[in-house]
Amino acid sequence: MVERKLLIGIQAILITAALVLGMAIYMPAPTAVQAQDGGDDTFDVVVEITGEVQVVTAGYIVVDGVRVDPAGKFDPLSLKVGDVVTVTGYLLSDDSLFTLTLVLDDDADDDGIPNDADNCPTIPNPDQADSDGDGVGDVCDPDLVDSDEDGFVDALDNCPAVYNPDQADSDGDGVGDVCDPDLIDTDNDGIVDALDNCPLVANNDQADSDGDGIGDACDPDLVDTDEDGVVDALDNCPLTYNPTQADSDGDGIGDACDPDFMDADQDGVPDAVDNCPLTPNADQLDSDGDGVGDACDPDFMDTDNDGIVDALDNCPLVPNNDQLDSDGDGIGDACDPDLVDTDEDGVVDALDNCPAVYNPDQADADGDGVGDACDTEDEEEFEVCVGADPHPVGARLAEAFDVSYGQIMQWHCDGFGFGEIARALILGELNDQEATAQDLLDMKSSGLGWGQIKKDFDVHPSALAPGQVISGKVKFVTDDDEGDEADDGMDDGDEVEVEAMDAGRPLPPGQAKDKAPGKPETTGKPDKAPKPDKAPKSNPGKGKGR
Repeated sequence: MVERKLLIGIQAILITAALVLGMAIYMPAPTAVQAQDGGDDTFDVVVEITGEVQVVTAGYIVVDGVRVDPAGKFDPLSLKVGDVVTVTGYLLSDDSLFTLTLVLDDDADDDGIPNDADNCPTIPNPDQADSDGDGVGDVCDPDLVDSDEDGFVDALDNCPAVYNPDQADSDGDGVGDVCDPDLIDTDNDGIVDALDNCPLVANNDQADSDGDGIGDACDPDLVDTDEDGVVDALDNCPLTYNPTQADSDGDGIGDACDPDFMDADQDGVPDAVDNCPLTPNADQLDSDGDGVGDACDPDFMDTDNDGIVDALDNCPLVPNNDQLDSDGDGIGDACDPDLVDTDEDGVVDALDNCPAVYNPDQADADGDGVGDACDTEDEEEFEVCVGADPHPVGARLAEAFDVSYGQIMQWHCDGFGFGEIARALILGELNDQEATAQDLLDMKSSGLGWGQIKKDFDVHPSALAPGQVISGKVKFVTDDDEGDEADDGMDDGDEVEVEAMDAGRPLPPGQAKDKAPGKPETTGKPDKAPKPDKAPKSNPGKGKGR
């Protein structure tokens, strides 16, 4: 009898283990998606950042200067300052992240040495060199490193990440004025960040109805972004109106925003299995078996209609059927910056210090490499605005859109959120009226909504081509446009997703500090860029030759 009970127990354990393994193998990994039914300014971005935890509170954490709302996906108090995490989430209007996934990295710099044994856990140094024997590796030792290149090593610098050679410290608290939260008021509501319960959202009344230390204006327990009656912290589609919270497959993502149910190109094939998710191709034809449907495969497409397929064309976006390449650099003369002079000032773009602004004299009074004709940036103001350098979201957008980090941060310092910058760059590439990203941001500043701007430029997702939108890097999706003929200024449900260019498989939501054995697949932290050159406001915009 005892042996029989033992046998039954072992069988039960084996069956349970098989079920768990089967679910892990066959359950599709959910992918973060964006709102489909937003108002005029609903245009949502998903961003992944990797960095050190700098601040831990019961309601949020700060990773490399970016505030991260846990959104019920992890317990902030389970982390500690200095932990390295990879966070994927919605980029909200206040430039904070609404978490979809969080993964704790046990070897953040991929140098083969676990974080807890690595003397520089976020900077690769497999040799673990430590010249002064203080337990901190040379490549990250504040006694040896001057991160902001202001002439003061980090160990002695009162703002180690912000350039301040004068080391001014008005209140004598040991923190330089240019980075002192006692003096900085990011949201300009009259309350310095150190005391503000919503440092990124203006709320001079500091109302905090539930007394949790987070102001009502930014508290996920009280905020309902999509106004469907379910607060964001509990909403299975926080950016998409879905009051019923229907979730047919029980994967934690509501049907209204679940890619397993969405069909962006309306070809009858769900996006999750569509080999051309942005181009209608109900037949899913894939002649070369490369996993990319013929309808959107660059091996078959000729975006510029010059008779040469994009995969072989040395100027895939500019017609040049002669494929002339005078300098033999692999880039056709018709789009080669070594030969093109955009502003017609007699200096080719590759050598022009203002490639988009006419300045034949190339005057550069401050010697910063940016010509006087387009150099309008105030260095000190820029440094204060940037904060963390490089800013992780700014760096991710610069990488994804192939725009200089300096230009991204210049726009941000001019008052535009990163989500708005992403919109302008996407629409700048897609419109056919030669409008640059700067033109579009200027239109937004004038009071126009994004819905109206898109209608003015007649941008429609079905017109996208691989030469304009790179698969796996940027997605631009629309809902059913029928019934939206009236010019009501409302968006018809567009979305943009910005991912790491080398992103791996999406991480499942809800993964917290305690993860399954084995290191999770992550994209890793972007390399820290050198201090950006000043960037002209009018430079980038229209689509780039790739």
